[in-house]
Amino acid sequence: MRTLKHLTLAIFLMVAASLQVNAQQRNHKGNAQGKQQVEALKQKLNLTDEQTEKIKTIMANHRKAMREQQQANPEADKQERAKAMKARMQELDEQILAVLNADQQQIYNKEKQARKEEMKEKRKEKGRGRGN
Repeated sequence: MRTLKHLTLAIFLMVAASLQVNAQQRNHKGNAQGKQQVEALKQKLNLTDEQTEKIKTIMANHRKAMREQQQANPEADKQERAKAMKARMQELDEQILAVLNADQQQIYNKEKQARKEEMKEKRKEKGRGRGN
């Protein structure tokens, strides 16, 4: 009986440790991705150090809010998640634009439009790959 309890406890601890490692890896990946995004913006928009720090904070807060939103409502259907994400992305864009000067805003909007078109093309290609 003791052996079974010990075995059960050991399995539970291994699963818990595995889940913790996965969560840390996802968080680390998100942080690395965020740093890359900020660095790309810094290069493309020629951001000042002050602007870079503000945008880092904005993006970190955005990632945190997205994570909290997903955890708060994990059963949300695809449309609800998409609607919430769209609203969060619009809020992120507004906050970033508020940090930029007029020239930087113009470049940011052009880059955003290019990414939008790129994503549209990827969705088309993905749809064709499924036999559509």
